[in-house]
Amino acid sequence: MSICIVSEKIPPDFSGAGIRVYRQAIEIAARNNQVTILSYTKNDEKNENLTAIQIKVHADVKSKKNYFVKLISLPTIFIQLLMKISKGKFDLVHCVYGAASYLTIFTIIICKILGIKVTVGCTLDGMDDPVHVKKSRFGMFKYFIYKNIDFAVCISPLLVSRHEEVGYDMSKVILIPNSVNMNIFNECRVNIFEFKKDHNILAFDKVLITIGGVIQRKGIMELVSAFDIIKDYGNYALLIIGPTDIEPKYFDEVKNLIEELHLNNRVLLLGKQSNIYDWMVSSDIFVFYSKAEGFGNVYIEAQASGVPIVTKRINGVTEFILENNINGIITDNQVEFVEAVLKLINSKALYNKLKENGKENVRERFSNDVVIDKYIDLFNETIGRNKLMKKRTINNGEV
Repeated sequence: MSICIVSEKIPPDFSGAGIRVYRQAIEIAARNNQVTILSYTKNDEKNENLTAIQIKVHADVKSKKNYFVKLISLPTIFIQLLMKISKGKFDLVHCVYGAASYLTIFTIIICKILGIKVTVGCTLDGMDDPVHVKKSRFGMFKYFIYKNIDFAVCISPLLVSRHEEVGYDMSKVILIPNSVNMNIFNECRVNIFEFKKDHNILAFDKVLITIGGVIQRKGIMELVSAFDIIKDYGNYALLIIGPTDIEPKYFDEVKNLIEELHLNNRVLLLGKQSNIYDWMVSSDIFVFYSKAEGFGNVYIEAQASGVPIVTKRINGVTEFILENNINGIITDNQVEFVEAVLKLINSKALYNKLKENGKENVRERFSNDVVIDKYIDLFNETIGRNKLMKKRTINNGEV
């Protein structure tokens, strides 16, 4: 099967969805499929059966800083997509981002012109879900195009519900969650003592970690405020890993708050790190205070690492991934959040239960072995290779 995946960003550019889709593309290619990724990112990494091709644009188009530059670049983007998709002779094209992306809209139009099957992902509530798309600039046009795809792939029940809200054809909506490569965590052999020593965190009794861009949506300010209470109960540290240049003004506000609370030696802004899994397994608790997510890959990465989770509730997301007090702790406010962290620190039995149940949760529901097969089944069905159409159900992430 020859598949084209269209994604605005892939590594080395930072994007949660881009990182996820790149890893999944490698897995799909490893199953004897030819995979081509079209992206704004220049990626020279070599993988068998996988080719990354750059859609060349002005830098401001990728950063979304200059709408005028983006607007005048659209014809060039369309022409490049048309040439590369028409020459590729693909069986199917899959767009990672929903109809909020012009890259996706153009790809859908081109696929319809060329008679190529096309599926589209829906990845972030309030960004590329159909409710938001309809309210955006040229929203009704984008939504009309989006209605003509073969399947919409939602990564959480929350995004499925957004399609129901707008009266979308639910026979074309399918739920396939994100996934992780369990082998990465099984093979992780970092010496935790040496790692902590080398990175100056060995002196702390407990290390809390959060991963994600330092942006307002991630609730970093609220997390720092909660940690200001937690730190009074022990010699604890909070590690914040993720790019700091996405929202510079917000990053400055976070730094100022840390200074005002005299937490400079306790809250460490580590920026973007290449060895995230080493940091994860060297930490004690994963904490998350995000206000909105489409899925939240960091949840299943933490569980795969054997690191218990305390998170703020994200309706339609946290309950889908976690079972409260069984393989993670879901809280509704700062008081509950602080109490949950302290309870987890002080209860070895609870800590071990969440740790083991978390690993099992990922292994059974969110491992690549489970999820990638669902994508391949969907792609085969879409291009008509499955003679008998399988009945699709949306039930606890099972397709």
